[in-house]
Amino acid sequence: MDYPIDENSLTPMMTQYWAVKKEHKEHLLFYRMGDFYELFFRDAEIAAPLLDIVLTHRSKHMDQDIPMCGVPVATVNDYLAKLVQAGFTVAICEQLESPQEAKERGYKELVRRGVVRIVTPGTLTEETLLEARRPNNLVAITVSQNDTFSLASIDISTGRFLVESSPSVELAATISRLCPREILMSSRIRNGPWGNFLAQQASVSILPDSKFNLRIEEERLQKFFNVHDLFSFGSFSKSEIIACGALLDYLHLTQKEALGPLSPPRKVVPQEYVVVDASTRRNLELVCSCKGDPKNSLLGVIDQTITAHGGRLLFERLSSPIRNIKTLEARLDAIDFWRHHTEEHIFVTKLLKKTPDATRALSRLSLKRGTIRDLYTILETLKSFRSIQDHFSVLFQRKAFSVASNDSASCSEECKNAPENTGELSSTLFALSCPVQLQELLEKALFDVCKGTSQASPEDFIAPNFCAELDQYRMMRDRSKELIANLRKHYITETGINSLKIQFNHILGWHIDVPVSQVSRLPETFIHRQTLASSVRYTTLELQELQENLATATDRCAVLAQQVFSDLAKAILNQAKTIKEIAYALAVVDISQSFAHLARERQYVRPTFTQAPILSITKGRHPLVECRDISAQKNGFVANSCHLDDSATFVLLTGPNMAGKSTYLRQNVLISLMGHM
Repeated sequence: MDYPIDENSLTPMMTQYWAVKKEHKEHLLFYRMGDFYELFFRDAEIAAPLLDIVLTHRSKHMDQDIPMCGVPVATVNDYLAKLVQAGFTVAICEQLESPQEAKERGYKELVRRGVVRIVTPGTLTEETLLEARRPNNLVAITVSQNDTFSLASIDISTGRFLVESSPSVELAATISRLCPREILMSSRIRNGPWGNFLAQQASVSILPDSKFNLRIEEERLQKFFNVHDLFSFGSFSKSEIIACGALLDYLHLTQKEALGPLSPPRKVVPQEYVVVDASTRRNLELVCSCKGDPKNSLLGVIDQTITAHGGRLLFERLSSPIRNIKTLEARLDAIDFWRHHTEEHIFVTKLLKKTPDATRALSRLSLKRGTIRDLYTILETLKSFRSIQDHFSVLFQRKAFSVASNDSASCSEECKNAPENTGELSSTLFALSCPVQLQELLEKALFDVCKGTSQASPEDFIAPNFCAELDQYRMMRDRSKELIANLRKHYITETGINSLKIQFNHILGWHIDVPVSQVSRLPETFIHRQTLASSVRYTTLELQELQENLATATDRCAVLAQQVFSDLAKAILNQAKTIKEIAYALAVVDISQSFAHLARERQYVRPTFTQAPILSITKGRHPLVECRDISAQKNGFVANSCHLDDSATFVLLTGPNMAGKSTYLRQNVLISLMGHM
C-alpha cells in the first residue's frame, strides 16, 4: 500500500529519510543506520518477501505502523544480488560522518547521510554480483534521422568502452552480439517499433530526451577525457557522440563521485564481424542451450580457459566472430605455438591457475570500492606475468644459442623472429614490460600469510617493517598487557617497592597503586591522583603517554592501514594502463592455450582461409552433439563432409524425420563460426 506522509509530523530521523527518498522514488532505498541498511514504508514491504527477511515496524506515523526491514552491512551484496536479479534498482544511502562528528556540530544533530551509489544491472562491480566469465555490458541507444541506430556500450567492471552504428535491419543481431545487461534509451525509442524488442533483451532504463543533446554530451565527453575534441579517439557520428555522452551521464548519476578512469570510446566497424542474427544465435546454441543451460551450449563444451578474464575473452570472441584473416591467422599461430611447446603449455597452465581477475580488481580500486583482496589480485597477476615472461626469455635465449652454435649468421635473426612466430602473443605477452617497481612495492607492503584470509582485520594485511608507525601501534594494540607489565617492572626496579601495582578503572584510567607505608620511597616524577585508606594512587608522564597511546592504538591502526591502502591503490592506478594490457595479455595466453588443449583432446585441425567462394569441410563433426550425445560419446560421431564452390552452390539434403538433416546444417555453420573466432 502507499502511505500518506505528513512531513511536519515526522521525527527528525524519518524527516531525513524522507528527504532522501523523495529524490530516489524509483529505487529501493538502503538507509544506513549503524551496522544495518534499513528499508521503510513501501520499500520494506517489497523487499522483505524477496529477501526472505522479517517485516517489522518502527513506531507510528499518522496512526499507522511504519513498515521496516533491514539487512546487515557486512553481507549486503548477497541481498543486492537478489534484488537486482528481481529487476529492482537500489540507492545506497551511507552515513557521511561519524556519530562523534555529528555531536561536535550539536548535541541533537543527526549524522549526515547521502546516496553514494545507485545499483543497477549494468553498473555492477562486486565479484559476488557479477558473472565472472561474462561481460556486464551497459548499452545506450540513440537513433538518427536516417533510421540508423547508434550504440555505446561499456562494461564498468573492466572499463571497456565501445561505440558503433547499425542499420535497423541489423539492430537485433547487434544487440544479441553485445549481450547487454541494461539498456538506456529515450522515451521516443521505448514507445517506437523497437521498444518492446529491446525491453525483452535486458533491463531497460528510460532517460529524459534532454539527456540526448549533442552539444551537452560532446562537452561532457571532452571534459571527462580531458581532450579538446574527440577525433583522437576516432571519427564518430553525431548520434554516436550522443550515445556515448548519455552513457557517461548515466554513470555519473549512478556512481556519484566514485566514477574512476575509463578507457576512451573505441569505434567498432560492424563489417568486421560475421553477422549472426538473434534467432540464429539461439538455434545454434552459441552461449546458451535452447533450454537455457549455458553448460550445454557451444561455449560450455569448448571452454577450457582457466582464468575469469580468459573466459570473458572467449565469450566475446564467440559472440563476435570476425572476418579479418590477418587477425585470425595471428590467433591460430598462438594456438600452434602451445601445441608445439608442450612443456611451456604445462608451465603456463600452472601459473594461470594462480592468476586472479586483475581487470575487475583494477576497476573496483578506481571506483573506490577496492579491498585488500584487490591489492593481492594485482600482485599475483604481476607475479604470473613476470614469471611467464622470464621463462620465455630463457627459452628464446636458449634457442638462439642453439642456432648460433650451428649457424652464427642466423643467430640474431632467430632472436628477432622468435616472438613473432607466436602470433598474437607477440603483440601482447612479449610486447609488454612488467612494472617491476610496483610489484616489489606490493611484495614489500603486503603480508603474504594473510592473502587467503578473510577474517583478519585490514591492518593485519600490511607487512611488518613497511610502516614503522603502524608497527608501533600494532605492537601497542597487541601487547598492551605486556607493555603495562614491563612498565611495572621498570618502576619496581626504580623504587624498590615490590608491592607497586599498575591498575585500571573507568574513573582514573591506568594508575600506579602504592601502599601508604611506601610513599616516601617514590621519586618526584610520580604525580598524586588519589589517596585511599591503605594505598595512594599516582600517575607519571610516561604512564599517561602509554595510556593515551593504548586508547588510540586500535583507531590509529585502522587509520594508518587505510592510508597505506590508499597509497598502494594510487600506485596501482598510476600503472592502470599497463596493468590492463598485462591482464589482456594473460587472457590471450589463456584462450590460446585452451584452444591448443582442445585441439589435442578432440583432434581439431587448423582452418585454412581463402578469398574464393569456397566452403570445404572434410570429415566434420558437430561439436555439441559429439560432446552431449551419449551414443556419439560411446560409438563415436559419424563424420560428414561438405563442399560448396562455384560449381556446386547448394546441397540437396534429404532423409526422414530425425535423420540428422538439421544437425548437418548446424554442424557446418558451427565449424565455420569456430574458424572465425
